[in-house]
Amino acid sequence: MNFAFVHAQESTYVEWAKPPNVDTYNTASMALLIVVGLIMLATVAFVIFTWVFWIIMLVDAINRKDWDHENDKLTWLLIMVLTGIIGSVIYYFMVKRKYRNKHK
Repeated sequence: MNFAFVHAQESTYVEWAKPPNVDTYNTASMALLIVVGLIMLATVAFVIFTWVFWIIMLVDAINRKDWDHENDKLTWLLIMVLTGIIGSVIYYFMVKRKYRNKHK
């Protein structure tokens, strides 16, 4: 085999197999790390917000004295404990908001 031909093939192979610039990997990995970090931060903030909202609605239901019926308090407490944030959101719109608008 001709030495010039082998040398040309090796040169082409080396250029083709050369890894991308290391700075490209660092920039891409840093961007990915920032995005994942922001998603995790948003998730933690959302979980804390929903947990606090759930606790506030439970405390409101426990301390409320003006129920229309005798068993409403127990019913709403069971709904909120068993369904979590969904029950608390329903309680907010059906009871707390209605009470707040009534007594303004």
